[in-house]
Amino acid sequence: MKEREKGNGFATFLSLAYVAGALALLLWVCSHCYPQVSQRAKEVIGGFQQGQVQQAFSIFSDGLESGQPVRETISRSVAVLFGEGD
Repeated sequence: MKEREKGNGFATFLSLAYVAGALALLLWVCSHCYPQVSQRAKEVIGGFQQGQVQQAFSIFSDGLESGQPVRETISRSVAVLFGEGD
């Protein structure tokens, strides 16, 4: 009975390794064939370097640190977030 359990565990491990390898190979192929999709995925996963969210948060935190009114700070950061700002 113990041999059968070991065999099932090994088969499960091989199945998981095969699926993981196939998924990694698929991602690799897609990243080379469709570089724009790969770039977009990197931006989503890693966060936008100079994206609107980061800029809006920066304006918000800088405004609060400098003692500007909260209403003005929020309105400026929302304007940048939705593309209405500079």
